[in-house]
Amino acid sequence: MTVIKKENMRMHLHAQSWQEALHKAGNILVEDGSISQGYIDAMVQSVVKNGPYIVLMPGFALAHAEPSADVYKTEMALAVFDEDVDFHSFNGPVRLIVVLACKDKTSHLERLATMASKMMDDMTLIDRIIQSNSIDEISCLINE
Repeated sequence: MTVIKKENMRMHLHAQSWQEALHKAGNILVEDGSISQGYIDAMVQSVVKNGPYIVLMPGFALAHAEPSADVYKTEMALAVFDEDVDFHSFNGPVRLIVVLACKDKTSHLERLATMASKMMDDMTLIDRIIQSNSIDEISCLINE
């Protein structure tokens, strides 16, 4: 199963703030035709309103918002940043952001469960993704 398409993975990104990081990560799905800019704005507003709940563990954030008309198709993107992105979370800064865009409340669950399972099976996975040298290497870690 392909969890995240290679075309939706980016490395060596830079951001001055967590808001800019969410825009850069979300724009991968704008370019893919999966979401509109409005979905990125909703992700930012969700963190403003609810705090940095998207930072699930040290180094990793799962960015998302409620299903809406701004989502054209359920899809995921992966963004690796060269420097820490500070969301002001007790889990610390982030270098890896996965964006999840859902048309409904269930279509993404299988892919998300597969990714969660990989992370639980390999506690070094986030670090290995961050330290990867290529998109092909990241794709192998996530999708195989």
